[in-house]
Amino acid sequence: MRRYIKQQILSIIKTMENAHKTIDKVIDIYNAQQLYDMLQVMQESAIQIGNEVEQSEGENHPIVKKLETYCELVWLCSQEENRQEKLKINKKLSRFIIQIYSQIKNEIPEKVVCLFLPYQASMWDSLESIWNAAKDYEGCECYVMPIPYYDKNPDGSIGNMHYDGMDFPDYVPITSWEQIDLRQLHPDFTFIHNPYDQFNNVTTIDPDYYVKNLKEVSEMVIYSPYFISGMYLDAEAFNNKILVPSLLLVDKIVTQSKEQYDLYIKIGINADKLILSGSPKFDAYVNLDYKGIEIPKEWKEKIGNNKVIIINTSIGHMLKFKTYMDFLTKTLNFLASQEGITLIWRPHPLFESTIKRMRSEWMVQYKSNIESIKSKGAIIDEFADNKIATVASDGMISDMSSWTRQYMITGKPVLFIRGKREYFRKCIPTFDESIAYYRFDGFTMKNFCDMILNDEDYEKQQRIESLKGNVLNIDGNAGKRVIEALMKEDG
Repeated sequence: MRRYIKQQILSIIKTMENAHKTIDKVIDIYNAQQLYDMLQVMQESAIQIGNEVEQSEGENHPIVKKLETYCELVWLCSQEENRQEKLKINKKLSRFIIQIYSQIKNEIPEKVVCLFLPYQASMWDSLESIWNAAKDYEGCECYVMPIPYYDKNPDGSIGNMHYDGMDFPDYVPITSWEQIDLRQLHPDFTFIHNPYDQFNNVTTIDPDYYVKNLKEVSEMVIYSPYFISGMYLDAEAFNNKILVPSLLLVDKIVTQSKEQYDLYIKIGINADKLILSGSPKFDAYVNLDYKGIEIPKEWKEKIGNNKVIIINTSIGHMLKFKTYMDFLTKTLNFLASQEGITLIWRPHPLFESTIKRMRSEWMVQYKSNIESIKSKGAIIDEFADNKIATVASDGMISDMSSWTRQYMITGKPVLFIRGKREYFRKCIPTFDESIAYYRFDGFTMKNFCDMILNDEDYEKQQRIESLKGNVLNIDGNAGKRVIEALMKEDG
């Protein structure tokens, strides 16, 4: 039986159980019409429940027979004229309904439908470990249905459509968004990683999958963030960064740490809406199978015996600083020219579309940067999965981003382009970024390159110990904890 139907039935039976207590009082005051009306409702409810059980478990199921007996007793109670006999029958009915509740709850297995709605394949790691746990859960039926998304033109109108369904790992069975009726499927749990709906300035998912519309066809919508939160000066800063209208509509939010959980509460999110599990994005790196990640042949040829440094460019700094592209050009060319080092440049998946939408005057320079460093032997990482670059590399130079926080889980070093360690130690650490190296603290890119070339990492052990104290459930089981928490919900 579908979980949501079973929970609806159990809720009805609880109401019936309370109604039988009221019936005793109605019998006492000899209100024949009220008694008749109540018994009629009880009989109709029992028939409705019986039909659902019969459809799910078959007409010969013992609960169906018990409900038939219950209906016969309801009829007897309605016909009985003796007050004491009515009370006896009602007492028997009360026992019956308690037994029926227990049998349905404990003897009828649940079928749980979980629907996963990623849109960008590169963000699948925010859902994958939940999917892994769900598909192994007894009675759980899972669907991974990548949904289409669209660029937004400079005037805000809808642009080109994109669909990443072909970019997911081969081991993930994909359901086509064109071949499924969500209203008919009626998922018990619908998982999303994109909370922005119409409020994203660069892209939008198909409006059919906005949270308000998913709520109409799902029992519960769960948001598992596509990013890992970092450091926040205070709750107001967290609110400004995190809170969008659609976030208020979801039923559950997956939280990565106790600090993040507390910040959600401070900005007005109810505790019963939060799942304190750790981030599935941590799972992706804790459980990373290094041997199972295949480095492309072209990359291997460019790397040879070199050390490998990633430069990771995010959207936030690109939009914040007017001189960003000039600085990036200088940085890319410097790193691509370092002897003994192969550079991997991985722009944020929405980097180019954001330039087109919001910094169009930089497009020529952006394209020129790509060609310039490729001519110097650098690698442009365009794979949906950032784990390939993670495995291939020895260190990362980056803006603040979600990927840097994942990357630190591996124990490899990160140099932040901006910021100072002292500043971040004053912040609330939903993830402690003070454990990285900082260029503004005087640790230059040249220092970082030399450290990598010499197989040195001065703060590695300290960094690893700090992670153990700051990151919640860094054991690779955050996704499992999400599913366990949801399965305990009464609906």
